[in-house]
Amino acid sequence: MRFNSSACKSPDELLSLKEYTDRMQPDQKEVYYITAVNRETMEKSPYLEIFRKKEIEVLYLTDPNDEFLLSGLHEFEKKPIRSADQANLDLLKDADKKIVDITEEPQNYEETFKHLLKTIKVTLADKVIDVKESNRLVDSPCCLVNPDGVPSVHVQKLIQMVDANYKISKKIMEINRKHPMVKNLTRMNENPSHQPLIEKIINQLFENALMQDGVVYDPTSMVPRLNELLEELTKATLGEGKRSII
Repeated sequence: MRFNSSACKSPDELLSLKEYTDRMQPDQKEVYYITAVNRETMEKSPYLEIFRKKEIEVLYLTDPNDEFLLSGLHEFEKKPIRSADQANLDLLKDADKKIVDITEEPQNYEETFKHLLKTIKVTLADKVIDVKESNRLVDSPCCLVNPDGVPSVHVQKLIQMVDANYKISKKIMEINRKHPMVKNLTRMNENPSHQPLIEKIINQLFENALMQDGVVYDPTSMVPRLNELLEELTKATLGEGKRSII
């Protein structure tokens, strides 16, 4: 088996699992992969942010059979093979030891951020399994991750093509507490008058994350909501809105 990867300089460059494991980071214990239709899509994925930060190579799987093969293999040279969109990855285990730079966060941010997580969880109660702080995101405000044992959305979409009754599994939503928009939402969430707008933004963030996975959840409701958000934005820019979005 040969794969392209995040360390390859071109889509035509391929490497074996042995080559991958030989150049793994000293403290790396798992083999990681991501699945999508092409390399360009994978390189824009929020799932890779933590891997870039830690300089960990990720295998790029574009053939529909690749993930089935690797999931059947389970491990290589006693190293588990894991999808980058799984919730509990080995490289995230030191997340509890992270040091948050409180100088970059508003006063009482820990409390208000937890309040925002509760608001998101209530708003998306029927759409996600859970909502929690993300330890993998750097630049994106949020992402959706699979619970352990659930195949990637790419594979689930293939199953759906065979079985029309198959439904894409619900995911865990992770929120990046350091993202500027998330910080703004925590402030807005303290004012009850902002709740209708916050709910629109939360639903749009959820559907944005789905679209990054190649899934369009409900375009009939998404487009009107986007138009409403744009209207709020233009009003706020002109100073005419009753609510401030910043």
